[in-house]
Amino acid sequence: LDAMLAAAAFLEHSGGSLRLLYNSLGGAASVNHLHFQGYYLGVDGFPTSLPLEAEQVLWHRQTEELSQGEVVDWPLHVAVVTASTAYLLAVEVQRIVDRLLLQNVAHHLLLLRWEAGFRGYVIARKLQQSFQPSLINVAVNEAVGWFICPDVAEFEALTQ
Repeated sequence: LDAMLAAAAFLEHSGGSLRLLYNSLGGAASVNHLHFQGYYLGVDGFPTSLPLEAEQVLWHRQTEELSQGEVVDWPLHVAVVTASTAYLLAVEVQRIVDRLLLQNVAHHLLLLRWEAGFRGYVIARKLQQSFQPSLINVAVNEAVGWFICPDVAEFEALTQ
């Protein structure tokens, strides 16, 4: 919970263009260890949001302080939490992460400021320990819809 609270505090003191991303172990990251990474959108011609953020959420629980739902029209299973405070976001996202860890399910996180509060996307995925570093691998950037191509030939071969 400490790392999640630190990430939430970082979000709390940032602008709305910051995105914090995280790969769990087994999440196919090229640097397969536990850390958050962040970047700002809307800079140097980059879009102001990630593709996953535009997807419709099916809400299962909604209150003024906390909403929980899922993105049903996405290739990976995505739980969504919207909270009125950074602290509440951290606690609720960590609760979901703890359940995944108990079942040995790899996951990715996307945390951001959202309207008047904060939002977290928890993306469950198949455990993947090995991958081809010279090809596209579905880690957190790709899981939220932002593909990183390691070479020009692979980029030019993409059809969608």
